[in-house]
Amino acid sequence: MALPVPNLDDLRFQDLVDAAKRLLPTLDPTWTDHNVSDPGITLIEACAQQVDELCYRVNRVPESHQRALLKLLGLAPAPPTPPRIRVTLKADGSVPQIPPGTQATSAEYPVKFITITAPMVSEDSSGIVIDAAAVELVEDEVLGISTGQPGQSFSPARQPLSPTLWANDAPLLTVTINGQGNPWDLVLSFSRRKEEEECWTWDDVSGKVMFGPLVYVSQTSTSLQYGAIPDQGQRITATYYTASSVPIPSSFPVTILTNSGDLEADGELLDMGSSAETVDEVIKRSALGLTSLQRAVTLADFERTLQHVPGVARIGAATEELPSGVPRNIVLNVVPQFPQPDTYTSLSVGSDDLIGRVQKRAEDLRIIGTSVTTVLAIYHEIKIKATVTPWVNASDEEVKEDAEAALRQYFHPLYGGEEGTGWPWGKPVHVGEILQTLEKVPSVREVDQIELFDLKNPNSDPTQQVQLASKELVGTLEIDVESSFAVED
Repeated sequence: MALPVPNLDDLRFQDLVDAAKRLLPTLDPTWTDHNVSDPGITLIEACAQQVDELCYRVNRVPESHQRALLKLLGLAPAPPTPPRIRVTLKADGSVPQIPPGTQATSAEYPVKFITITAPMVSEDSSGIVIDAAAVELVEDEVLGISTGQPGQSFSPARQPLSPTLWANDAPLLTVTINGQGNPWDLVLSFSRRKEEEECWTWDDVSGKVMFGPLVYVSQTSTSLQYGAIPDQGQRITATYYTASSVPIPSSFPVTILTNSGDLEADGELLDMGSSAETVDEVIKRSALGLTSLQRAVTLADFERTLQHVPGVARIGAATEELPSGVPRNIVLNVVPQFPQPDTYTSLSVGSDDLIGRVQKRAEDLRIIGTSVTTVLAIYHEIKIKATVTPWVNASDEEVKEDAEAALRQYFHPLYGGEEGTGWPWGKPVHVGEILQTLEKVPSVREVDQIELFDLKNPNSDPTQQVQLASKELVGTLEIDVESSFAVED
């Protein structure tokens, strides 16, 4: 009895529709009619049907087709790389002649190395350094028997290193016919290769050795052979390097085998190498580049794209309430780049040129029916009065400076907040957060009293919380820290 095939794609049309409906109260609270008769729900269902069909088709694309599609996009999986070490020779006044590709061994570990860089003097001039790779040599492996047909490909038993991984004179992989004669030439492409040229090319990821194709030319109704093809029955043999699988310690002695004699040196591990990149890893790595925004629809689209405009340190987008029938207006609040200041006086300084650049880029991104306005960010001024008890070994001036610096850091528009990425847009300022910040100051023993004032209402009484507008940040801080008697530890 055959085993049942598991349903790996269980996301269906109705699941997509339900997920979209659950987002509506958050994205647009005014949209209250979620029945199938609503035109907006009809559009959601139409999109869900298309997504459902796309998921069905994408999940059935084989890996070979995915590789071909990625290649059309100019993307290719990264080839495997071997562990690398740095070999250090004692300096004796001269740099030895050690060409790349020279072999090296270790008496303590069963690992072979080949040098991949020429010798050079270390930065501190204390020795001669050479980079090497931990490899294993596979000699005269029979890849297969030629059929005499164009476009043949052969896979080695192990994953070879790319023949052009390093810019050495000798490639890391050689291909011969019947294990004798001169190796055939490695080429990057068969274009402009004549039929009699003995050449082959290479797939970095799959490790396949490929021979020239036969290409049909429709204009002349003839076929052209690019590169020679091994005769039928000939053995295809290869000698290549593969990454070593032996664990490598952080440091160990190394012997470099040169024509003029062995050289003793010290080896230091640089990195452990990596395996060939999978198709899924390529898609994840390249997702950001493939989805670069050309149009901004949501507020997050504007923020993510305009963040990269030169001179912009931070940007927040908000929707401005306009009368019914007026196109939606998006307000872009810009925080310019500036050094981390001791005071907030530089926050009010902005460049008209910067505002112009952001506005121009936003105009290119916006969709029809949306208008964009760019302004400098708005800052809400507050005042903090605190009385703290310092430790006995801390002076009044020290505890005041430390407390004020901690508060300015915590409420800073670029470096503040819990994550240190800037005070969140529109987040209220609460007395409890001030207390937590002061308690973390090393010179503060206790926090005795905290008073918080909203400077937008100068005559107001102390409050437990200052409410900020949706796209406001904490601006000019007036901080008054007083210290009571010191307490011994």
